Amino acid sequence: MALPPPSHPNRRGLISSYLSQRPTTPLSSHVTQLAYEEAIVGPDTPTLTDESTQPQTDLAQKKLPVTRIFAVALVLALAIGLYFIWSPTPTAATVPPVTQQNFGPSATTTGATSSNTDASTSNPATSAGSIQVYIVGAVKRPGVYMLPTNARVYQLLQAAGGPLPNANLVSLNLAARLNDGQEVYVTMQGEKPPSYTGGVPAPGSSTSDTTATTALVNINTASSQEMQQKLHISSTTASTIITYRTQHGPFTSVDQLDGVVSKSIYDKIKGSVAVS
Repeated sequence: MALPPPSHPNRRGLISSYLSQRPTTPLSSHVTQLAYEEAIVGPDTPTLTDESTQPQTDLAQKKLPVTRIFAVALVLALAIGLYFIWSPTPTAATVPPVTQQNFGPSATTTGATSSNTDASTSNPATSAGSIQVYIVGAVKRPGVYMLPTNARVYQLLQAAGGPLPNANLVSLNLAARLNDGQEVYVTMQGEKPPSYTGGVPAPGSSTSDTTATTALVNINTASSQEMQQKLHISSTTASTIITYRTQHGPFTSVDQLDGVVSKSIYDKIKGSVAVS
């Protein structure tokens, strides 16, 4: 049950006093004043300031350089990749073929390679503009050498590796011109040279003239070096003769060589050997 409001002995007096103290300014004046202040100062409700968006702006500004760096690096990587993909593949440099020198170790030699065939009997086809000459005696690499046309004796000597220390170069005409199929014999010091002058046969001379010596070689006592130098045969042929006489005893006649060496070598040396 609601209680009655308490009675106040002076309620009427209090109301009258409150009304007498109220401002006499009309309400419309207050409204107009508030609108003016709001227009000048702004609404009392606080708005979002730059401080609320400042962290996002700073973050965006920090991310911007990183993005730019990444983009530049990506572009550079693509450019390098395209360069290696599209650049022409380097081709190997063409090395010009080495031409054969007029003389030297690279000259073609066919001496002392067959078991029972002398190097001087080999006769392969001669290339155009070149000759084949046989050199034997006191040289480092005796054999057949291919030289250019009009080559000289000194060129053949150099092609054979040069003379031995005890070679007698005085007996050679180093400036003499060579012909295809000729034979040059380099004597040892104290050894009598062949019948032809300067180690080169005279024009028109036969093969037997180029191999002739003034003394016969005793095939029962001659060493391998002596037979090579005086008979102009290869080391293989000389070793074959020595092996035969060691196994079967001394030769009793020159004709026995016909069954030991090849027919061509036998025909070449039979007039220059002897037995005793």
